[in-house]
Amino acid sequence: MPCDFNWPYQSINYSLFGTSTTNNTRLAWGANFGFLGQAQYPVMGSSDNAIGGPVGNGNPTNNPYSAEARYASGWPRQSYSNFVVLGINSVDAVAAQVAQIETVQRTTLTAMIGSVVLSGPAGVNRPDQMTYAPAGWNHVYAAFALAAAGLQVDANVNVAAGTLNKPLLIISNWTSATLPNTVRFRGLNLVQDVDYFPSIRASNSELWITLNRDVSGASNRLEILP
Repeated sequence: MPCDFNWPYQSINYSLFGTSTTNNTRLAWGANFGFLGQAQYPVMGSSDNAIGGPVGNGNPTNNPYSAEARYASGWPRQSYSNFVVLGINSVDAVAAQVAQIETVQRTTLTAMIGSVVLSGPAGVNRPDQMTYAPAGWNHVYAAFALAAAGLQVDANVNVAAGTLNKPLLIISNWTSATLPNTVRFRGLNLVQDVDYFPSIRASNSELWITLNRDVSGASNRLEILP
């Protein structure tokens, strides 16, 4: 486990010091004190934090491990996301999740009907927007984002390398209170609640779909019909 005082997550953190045994199952999330409002601060995991060099001096050349130092701005706000990964150690579930994000970064989303969503909130409950990278990747919900046109979507998911495991898609502009009549993947009609799991978030006019499929390769046509 990394040093408990410099990372945005802590595991069994209240039993680390002053006890001979550890029996607490608490998980906690937080951030370094004082980073908000700073024009520059060392990000979690950079050498300034992880190795104990000068914190917040804004000059990585003073650190013998400066090649690892990375900085971000805490003004006027900063957001980060965590994945809670469940799985046994022998299958290396954390590395598998890292591989998923690396696969996402090599994925291209295009749309013939509807459109790829290019931007959205920069973080949870934030008013400012940021450009999605890659296009169509909603980093807040870890989902691919498309906008429907006339309650229809005709899109393709091009996975340059790796495999997407059961990806989540958020379809905005879904103004209907009913689920789609047809969801088609690679030309085959999918069975609801078997091949895909849909739900409607009516307050945001969104259709959420989890594909019960692993997706790889360049040709992965997805059609959604009302």
